[in-house]
Amino acid sequence: MDKNDTVPWNTMLAGFSQNGFCNQAFALFSQMIYECVKPDEVTYLAVLKSCVNHGCTNEVRKIHVMLVEDGMESNNPVANTIIDLYARCMNIEDAEATFNKMCKRDAVSWSVMITGHIQHLHAEKALFLFNQMLFCGSKPEKSTYMSALKACVVLKSSRRGRLIHFGIVLHHLEHDPFIRSSLIDMYMKSGNTEDACFIFANMPQQDTVICNSLINGYTDIRESREALVIFRHMVHQCLRPDEATFVSLLKACINLADLEQGRQIHSYAAEDGMDFHFQVVNILTEMYAKCNCMKDALHVLGLMYFQPSGLVRHTFSNMKEETQHCLNELKRLEYMTPIKYMFSSDSELQGSWVHSNQGSHAIMPITCVKADSMSFAHGDGLDDKNVKIDSTFRFPQGLGSVLQRDIVPYNTIISVSVEKGLCNLAMDVFSQMIAHSVIADIVTYISILKACIILGSLEQGMQVHVLATEVAYDGEDILKGIFIDMYMKYGYIKDAENIFEHSSKHDTLSWTAMVSGYAQHGLPWKAIQFLEQMHKEGAELDEITFISAFSACSYGGLVDKGLHLCYVMCRILGVIPNTQHFACMIDLLGRAGCLYDAVLLLHIIPFHPANVMFTTLLAACKLHDDSEILNFSLQCIQEVAPDSSGCQCLFF
Repeated sequence: MDKNDTVPWNTMLAGFSQNGFCNQAFALFSQMIYECVKPDEVTYLAVLKSCVNHGCTNEVRKIHVMLVEDGMESNNPVANTIIDLYARCMNIEDAEATFNKMCKRDAVSWSVMITGHIQHLHAEKALFLFNQMLFCGSKPEKSTYMSALKACVVLKSSRRGRLIHFGIVLHHLEHDPFIRSSLIDMYMKSGNTEDACFIFANMPQQDTVICNSLINGYTDIRESREALVIFRHMVHQCLRPDEATFVSLLKACINLADLEQGRQIHSYAAEDGMDFHFQVVNILTEMYAKCNCMKDALHVLGLMYFQPSGLVRHTFSNMKEETQHCLNELKRLEYMTPIKYMFSSDSELQGSWVHSNQGSHAIMPITCVKADSMSFAHGDGLDDKNVKIDSTFRFPQGLGSVLQRDIVPYNTIISVSVEKGLCNLAMDVFSQMIAHSVIADIVTYISILKACIILGSLEQGMQVHVLATEVAYDGEDILKGIFIDMYMKYGYIKDAENIFEHSSKHDTLSWTAMVSGYAQHGLPWKAIQFLEQMHKEGAELDEITFISAFSACSYGGLVDKGLHLCYVMCRILGVIPNTQHFACMIDLLGRAGCLYDAVLLLHIIPFHPANVMFTTLLAACKLHDDSEILNFSLQCIQEVAPDSSGCQCLFF
């Protein structure tokens, strides 16, 4: 093995880290240093992730010193991980020091620092950083907004929450279910139930996440009857409750000391198969115990196939008179199932009972293997929902024997890898798949071609094209469109045209790929010609097609043609322009020097203009170096979006 090859080391480190073997990861990292193998970015990220699992500040500091010596401190992913680790290890000062030393901060840098201050309940500092982030022109992510809303919860300030809510609306994030959930949570915990209910009532489509926020909010402020009303609304709307729903509802029943209502909620949970879920079992046990119904609490415990939490132990430790009765009942039950460590290790009751029953009741350990970034469900359960991958993961050599010859798990792994940007990993899995004689289907080829395009590997794309041709998949419409897109992206226009011309039927994807390709390679009139031909042949012109057409007009300076296409799109075809369409039109007008027209377009947009429109306009002002137009544009931007200072500072 090459002494300088970090890949096998990184693979082992990632495996240890993801499966919680932190000490082994540290030992392997030490051995790596001892053998003079120089760590790279992947190495540091893997070993730092072990520090997250281990919660050890000393190791973080040692690794931090090493990566500074290796010149890796300027690497944003590594620096962001260091900041996150210090914050998690209750060392916010070192986190802030690392953050302040960063030469260039990205959105993740700001987000982890803001989240770190929230974890330490430094709400004012978190909001100060949020404002500073906007001033520096960095666009907040969804997680950043959610952290800022948590700061408002800590401060119990619905006023500041309203301002952040306004920013969310401007950034068109208000439709995200998790953002809405955070907004409702913020308003509820700030005592503003009216605004929380207003958001809930005016949602076009309510879902379980949103209902959970309202139920949990009412439960936290002990308006438990209202929480039950929301649950009845969920049932009426045919929304399926989840684990979080039942946990909050059972807490509401505890607040009300309403055993009958608790039984009904338990019944609902059982119908949905939720009564075996860890948190639900815990809260059910607490609910029955606190309502003085120990028989039912015992029954719930008797059906539990996993280790009870401290909450269950606490519930029974505070009811000593009932404890011996519980133990007697457990010994009596014929359907006794394994329950480990109900009581603390120094409990005499536990010790005497377990010792005396070693022979009569087997303790069956239940192993739960958890990987933070990669998890496989055995059997037929391998699908997109339970496969998660991160950049440090590498599949083992025995993958083929695990997946055997079933195409479905291969497709799942390949598609998720491509989705996460791990295209080399997707190609490796595809190679293993071919080596194990697993026959690829059209889903496989779609994903693997996307990987080739992202990787910029025409050679691999051509090889995939040959394979698809051998099994007669190259005639599939969707694959033809991807092949055309691939050849166009690499400048092989003749090859793309050849595929298009020899196709008996052209779908929207193929047409759009041709239009986009011509636009990218400086052939705007050819792109427009194809667009018009596409319309004549009755093919559907969708939103993406028009974005490609507007880009072609922009590069070619075809202002009149672009405006005409905008009219055709809106009035004749009924395609509603979105942010990208308007940004392309502003770019078209700006490049041509029609800055006043671009500003006018900003005024007539039927929704809040996005930041990309402002930056596009300001870039056009800089291009034409006209101070009068610049001042006019900035004045108009200030009128449309008073909080757009971030965009302006980007220009200056």
